[in-house]
Amino acid sequence: MRDRASIDADTVRALFTNRMHVLRHYRRRVIRPVFRAVRKQETPAALAHRSPRLLVRHPRLLDERARQQLHELLERYEVLRTVIEFRDRLQQLWVDTAASLGRALVQLRLLCAEAESSSILALRSFALRLRSYAPAAGSD
Repeated sequence: MRDRASIDADTVRALFTNRMHVLRHYRRRVIRPVFRAVRKQETPAALAHRSPRLLVRHPRLLDERARQQLHELLERYEVLRTVIEFRDRLQQLWVDTAASLGRALVQLRLLCAEAESSSILALRSFALRLRSYAPAAGSD
């Protein structure tokens, strides 16, 4: 990783190459801490025990009951909906990267600008960290 002030085409390529690492980092540094913060504000019965798993698994991997629980959780907690929407938009960038690097670059800049102006500290920190991704030396 590198210390970068701006997002460029190399950043997009590096995020595409390291997408599994990026998602793991997002799960650990954003989704779980935000969920823990919500849980601290609620009564224990208000949040289902499986809720953290619902948030980190892709909805296509959930059964119908779990998808319904996820939907209800995201409807009830805007902060959780925000971090999941960010993850989904980040994943969409990888599809866009395959189609058009320029389009993916524009989308990543917009996505990070929104995250950096968010009131969610974990999301802001993650977006700032995305700037540091760079292709491995000699990967051209």
